[in-house]
Amino acid sequence: MKPIRLQPNRKPIMVDPADAIGLARAAVTERAELPGMSLMEHLDELRRRIVHSALYLGAGFLVAWIFRDKFVAFIQAPLNHIGKSLVFTHPMDP
Repeated sequence: MKPIRLQPNRKPIMVDPADAIGLARAAVTERAELPGMSLMEHLDELRRRIVHSALYLGAGFLVAWIFRDKFVAFIQAPLNHIGKSLVFTHPMDP
C-alpha cells in the first residue's frame, strides 16, 4: 500500500478502515518483535528511579527547611510593602 499524500488544494482521501486496521496490526507486530527489557530489568529500573526521586525530594526538603524563614519573608515581602500581613486562622498555620 502506498502512503497517502495530501495536496494543499485537494480534499483528504478517505482510508478504508480495513486497511487502517491492517496497518495498525502490522505496526504492533513489528514493535512486539523488537528486543526489550525483561520484567526484572523493568523492576530494577523502576526501583532505581523511585530511590533517586526520594533522594532528590529529601534533599529539596532539607534545603527548603534550612531557608524556610527566608522563603516566608520573600513571600510576605509584597504584602509587607503595602502594610498588610498574611492571615493565619489556626495557631499551627504559621
